[in-house]
Amino acid sequence: MNKETQTKLETFWKIFRELPNSERKVALDGLFSLCSWPQLPYSFSLLTPLLRVDFLTTLPGDISWKILSYLDAKSLCQASQVCKRWKEIAEDENIWKRMCDTHTGQKCGGCGWGLPRLNDSCPNSTNPAKRLKRTNKDIFAERLIVARNWKVKIF
Repeated sequence: MNKETQTKLETFWKIFRELPNSERKVALDGLFSLCSWPQLPYSFSLLTPLLRVDFLTTLPGDISWKILSYLDAKSLCQASQVCKRWKEIAEDENIWKRMCDTHTGQKCGGCGWGLPRLNDSCPNSTNPAKRLKRTNKDIFAERLIVARNWKVKIF
């Protein structure tokens, strides 16, 4: 790009930056109407990533937590695979504690199934100091396996 073209572009960008939002829309309408057909898909490829907004990242943490707390266990595990931020929220101990509380020893009103009550600490150790502290997600997974095993007919 030559110096004259660079100067024109910088002037164009400066003028565009100084326009109010309503006039920027008019300028964009005019700019896109001047584009040739091959330039429009190129423009679209530039705009697409800018338009993707991760709603959980833009919301306050407590609201993001509240949204994910309504998911079932399978959906919550899938949500944790979306990105690092979703994983951080989806693996929150409080969400899994709520999941355990909703399903343990009773039938959940939402899904209609429940999990058996089990010991929350490591069953291999009789010494309380040596028992492993497990996460609520691990406890939920263990109880889910037990519940599924009881539902399988052996005969």
